[in-house]
Amino acid sequence: MRAGGSYSASDDIEEEFASLVPRRSQGYLRVFVFFVKKYLEDPSQAFSAYAVEKEVASVSRARPILDWLARKGYLKVVEAGPVTYYRLNTEKRIVRLILDLFKQS
Repeated sequence: MRAGGSYSASDDIEEEFASLVPRRSQGYLRVFVFFVKKYLEDPSQAFSAYAVEKEVASVSRARPILDWLARKGYLKVVEAGPVTYYRLNTEKRIVRLILDLFKQS
């Protein structure tokens, strides 16, 4: 258990995933895991790049990451315009599998 903070099995999973990818790719993983965790809290939530930058540690420019995750089908663009909002794409099979993994932890 970590000193000075709450412990969560999903935090362990996130850190294990992060250790699997190169350092330059960890921002993508952290953003994706952020969306998974937020989906588990409330599936109706959608987030802008600004909100992601404020919530996810070590991510200062979220827009390129969000656009890439949306192009790959991991996120859906909910509202496009001056401020674009993104939501987890639960229709993608791998996303459903990862959600199940986090629900079990």
